[in-house]
Amino acid sequence: MEDISIKISVLIPVYNAENYLKKCIDSVLNQVYKNLDIIIVNDGSTDSSQKIIDEYAIIDNRIIVIQKTNGGIGSAYKAAFEVMTGDYISFIDSDDYVVPNYYDEIIQIILNQNPDIVHFGRVLFNDENVVTDTLKRYNETINGNEAILDHHFSSLKDPSLACRVFKKELFENVTLFDQNIGIDELLIVQILVKTQKIVFTDKVYYYTYERQDSVSRIEYSELKIKQGIRIYRFICEFIRAQKPLYAKYLEVKYLNYLMPLYEMEYDNPIMSQDILTSLETDIKKYYNLSKNTNEYKSLPNLFLVKVKAFIISKSLFSTLLKTIKYKKKFLNPSKNK
Repeated sequence: MEDISIKISVLIPVYNAENYLKKCIDSVLNQVYKNLDIIIVNDGSTDSSQKIIDEYAIIDNRIIVIQKTNGGIGSAYKAAFEVMTGDYISFIDSDDYVVPNYYDEIIQIILNQNPDIVHFGRVLFNDENVVTDTLKRYNETINGNEAILDHHFSSLKDPSLACRVFKKELFENVTLFDQNIGIDELLIVQILVKTQKIVFTDKVYYYTYERQDSVSRIEYSELKIKQGIRIYRFICEFIRAQKPLYAKYLEVKYLNYLMPLYEMEYDNPIMSQDILTSLETDIKKYYNLSKNTNEYKSLPNLFLVKVKAFIISKSLFSTLLKTIKYKKKFLNPSKNK
């Protein structure tokens, strides 16, 4: 039986989403479960997004509108956190949508099991509205913080906020940055160290639009690289301080982020010397922290060779990249025509 005393805060950050926003908001307003706190944050859109938001706010008094200058998804969440009143929190990107029974069924899980987090499946679709992937979970419950962290870092590894509903208390005193890149990764690590119970359901409630011009899919730029470095430095230091047993997972993941960037710079230089120095410093630091772990040793051999070459000398690393490029060109001539 439905318990309407439990309120869910629905957070929707918006930036230039006029082509998708109505479908997103409609999917929330059409929910079977009605006790929702719908917070729509317009993060400095320059299109008609604000007009659309205002029109919906007139017809539904559950909508709270925040209009602010552009500061990134992290800043939009900060603004929403200050006004949300729900017992649980849900995140929806403005170009995505959810199915009508989403919150109704989530509430039943909450009433029956009182979890900190409910984790469910999502569908990915492209510009042609073709489904490209379905990410489903098994029905299971995980109790205890160590078991939850083991599962996340060793097998799940999905930082997405969109496929989870969270207890509000988990967000107390979290750190957020005013940027677009890596916000899910930044938050999920801070949240999971506090989590004692997660319920996974095999139901699929969320549809993710893989929009090529979204703020998280823009091509590499110096700003995006800086934001990525900032996120990884924070979460690596955070997990080492809070749960050092799991630091190896994030440190290896950071190395996997750093090395392709450094390699890319040899083919297409775009970085300032400050950024290059940051990459070089962090590759050395996180190599030394992770080199003896099984997580590092299990990485592909070519990756390990590249890292080792870089550690020995930048000139050796450069020679290795040239050799690899030469072999690809002459051993696969059909791909270079």
